[in-house]
Amino acid sequence: MSLEELFIQSEKIENVTIYKLQGNINSFTSQRFLEGIRKGVLAGPSILDLEEVNLVSSQGVNAFKELSDISFSNRSRVLLINLSPSVRQVFSMAGIKNLFMIPENEELAMKIASRPYR
Repeated sequence: MSLEELFIQSEKIENVTIYKLQGNINSFTSQRFLEGIRKGVLAGPSILDLEEVNLVSSQGVNAFKELSDISFSNRSRVLLINLSPSVRQVFSMAGIKNLFMIPENEELAMKIASRPYR
């Protein structure tokens, strides 16, 4: 998979949109990432499955920060699941790990996402 590839699949279960991402989130793909997810985040809670994300660059980190701002402004939850060790390390080093809830699995993420936002 090239650095310029990012695939986003989504499905809606009840009021929660689940996004399965595959590829890289970097300078080539960060705008596509935001554009592909923004509408769902504005509509309600979202879960991002990052199991097949190979790389998050500094530009990708900025995109996640922007996503966090969007979700906070609109009072909608964004949860991350299935982070690879390398993506987890990037988030930790960039100091953005605490901007998102990272439940252990999709089932727990669905329970959290389905709760009313306070």
